[in-house]
Amino acid sequence: MKGVRGLIAERMATSVHTTARVTLGMEVDTTELVHIRVSLKERVENAWGFAPGYNDLLGKIVAAALVKFPFMNARMAGDAIEILSAVNLGMATDTERGLLVP
Repeated sequence: MKGVRGLIAERMATSVHTTARVTLGMEVDTTELVHIRVSLKERVENAWGFAPGYNDLLGKIVAAALVKFPFMNARMAGDAIEILSAVNLGMATDTERGLLVP
């Protein structure tokens, strides 16, 4: 693999070796999230030029949670767990060039 696809493969392999593989599934009532998005959309869409989506809101919620609970913002560093001081959140996006994290 060359180019972007090779880089994607390399970074995904690194991720496998440096992050805990944990899956958590649960049902959540998102009624309030829907109301918040509708209200926010009505207030800011014209000024911002776009309507915030659910991924935008979920990203903000996750980032705020990582600040509040810093022990969840960690990674493996050799044989130790490193608590990170900064929150960096990326969401993978499927593009014609492959899977990218803007």
